[in-house]
Amino acid sequence: MIIPFPYPINFLILTVLNLVGICLALRVYWNNRSINVNKGFSLLILPNLLWIDFYNLAFLTNNSSLSLFFTRLTFSSVFIFFISFYYFFIVWFLGEKGKYLILGRVVVVYEVIFALLCAFTNLVIKDINVGKWGIVPTFSTLGSITFHLPIIILVIIVIERLTVRYFKSTSDNKRKIQYFLLGVYVFVFGNLLIGVILPFFFKIYDYYFVTNYLSVIFLVLTSYAIVKHRLFDIKILVSHILVFAIWVFEFIRTVMSNNAQELLINGSLALLVFIIGILLLRSISKEKELSEKLHQQLAKKTNEMIKKMEDIVRE
Repeated sequence: MIIPFPYPINFLILTVLNLVGICLALRVYWNNRSINVNKGFSLLILPNLLWIDFYNLAFLTNNSSLSLFFTRLTFSSVFIFFISFYYFFIVWFLGEKGKYLILGRVVVVYEVIFALLCAFTNLVIKDINVGKWGIVPTFSTLGSITFHLPIIILVIIVIERLTVRYFKSTSDNKRKIQYFLLGVYVFVFGNLLIGVILPFFFKIYDYYFVTNYLSVIFLVLTSYAIVKHRLFDIKILVSHILVFAIWVFEFIRTVMSNNAQELLINGSLALLVFIIGILLLRSISKEKELSEKLHQQLAKKTNEMIKKMEDIVRE
């Protein structure tokens, strides 16, 4: 078993990441299921969670064959991730048509084929090595080209289209695009540094596992761009994340009790924390409903005042 953190901490991080991802996906999706950007964000998160989970399964098992298979599933998930990555920005957010839709179909076919080849053959990943902090994949020459080259092309297309649209957009859309671009840049240059520059030029492979979490920063910044533009409330999102994280921590603490006395104490504390968390979330939800009602009333009064002023001007 090779883990970059002590097992309980590693398990806690994975659980929190999955809960946060699921929470983000569901909240965005149910906020407005008719908007493609909302549905697309959910599809962006799912392969990313699989990517992280498979990689962790790869270094949690002592079976080398199983570890290799999970590593292949990790990069197979990355192939699928970039389908959503392209469609989210180019098709659903920017609304590009024509050649970009044709390219999108090519991306789907290409990424699905190589995701399957990556998962079930040795054409993409031949083997794995054990690094200080986790598993390091060994790509075949063909695998390295078919994996990295399309990613580079897709990222360049997304950055170029976002940048062009940025200079043509209103100030409101510019702020949203800024967060999108920041997330993409962190994701790209972080992976470039850790996944390419350090291994190829300095022979440092031990931090490869970090690349699996850089996408989380990208998703957080992307979701923040959506949040900031009133698709759902940032305060509610942060509250849910904190409450879920505390619940997970208390659950792990209870499970790891050393004796019956600790189990009773930790279990009672976990139950209390769970109840307090439920009450807190309900209170925040009611506060949001009240805030929305006040906002609607204010908007109504404002419209009435504007109408009265227009009537006075006409008279």
